[in-house]
Amino acid sequence: MLTPIKYQNQKIKLIIFDWDGTLLDSLSPLTESFIETCKDMDLNKPTINDIRQSFGHKPEQIIYQFFPEESTKNKDFTLIFTSKFRNFYQKKSAKLFPGSKLVLERLSQKGYKLAIATNKTRPLLEKELGETAVESLISMSQTPSEQPAKPNPSMLTHIVDAHGLHAENCLMVGDHENDILAAKAAHIPVVVIAENSSTAEKLTYHQPHAIISSIENLPDWVQQDLTIQA
Repeated sequence: MLTPIKYQNQKIKLIIFDWDGTLLDSLSPLTESFIETCKDMDLNKPTINDIRQSFGHKPEQIIYQFFPEESTKNKDFTLIFTSKFRNFYQKKSAKLFPGSKLVLERLSQKGYKLAIATNKTRPLLEKELGETAVESLISMSQTPSEQPAKPNPSMLTHIVDAHGLHAENCLMVGDHENDILAAKAAHIPVVVIAENSSTAEKLTYHQPHAIISSIENLPDWVQQDLTIQA
């Protein structure tokens, strides 16, 4: 049963962000890279919508979802696909959503510690942090290169512990069900971004503490005193 708690802005010390789809507009380059990999390996291409819906899960899960027969028959299939996909993706420049950097700067200026927990690999994250020029604003980041991927809560609990804080002093911000599940398992309140009603309806099923329509709305939301469900 969900219990109402008073979640006050002055208690928030650390905000943990998902990366892809939350701060980074990665959907188009990810989709393009997936299609290019399929073409390169002479595989049937899934629909663009199906590809986009799959992102947020572990790479091996996504590959098996679309190519179960190839993954089962060839033990190296997943490694080959992943390697080719990364090669295509690394050639594309990272691009933040409009307003993302300004939001991070505003929150940092107000004294919040900012961290990232992403299912993207460490090398790709480091490349994109550099390209988007936000690395100096981030106090810590965690990837599957260091901890189990979300929805496992290990990334979040590690970040919280490393900052010497309690879960109630933190906030998770994401755009995927894995962000909600990981945050709830770590007992961290979670806000998700849903730009349309269909996405909001899907995410509501997992009971996030709040849904906002844009990353640009986050600073105003954080500074409210709200009674939320935990």
